[in-house]
Amino acid sequence: MYVDIMTEKENERMLALVEELMDKGEAISPEEEKLLKLLARLIEDFEMRYYHPREATPLEIHST
Repeated sequence: MYVDIMTEKENERMLALVEELMDKGEAISPEEEKLLKLLARLIEDFEMRYYHPREATPLEIHST
């Protein structure tokens, strides 16, 4: 089974779930921690495909 985030709406839903899991802090279970890592990877893949982030130059980093 292939799992992927395909739309901005799905991405927002996954981001909300990540936030919910992160709010648990130290109370997160091992299973939830694995889910959190998986969701983070799926979100990263989606954002790389759809937002095409680029590396910032040192000057751009310094001026923010």
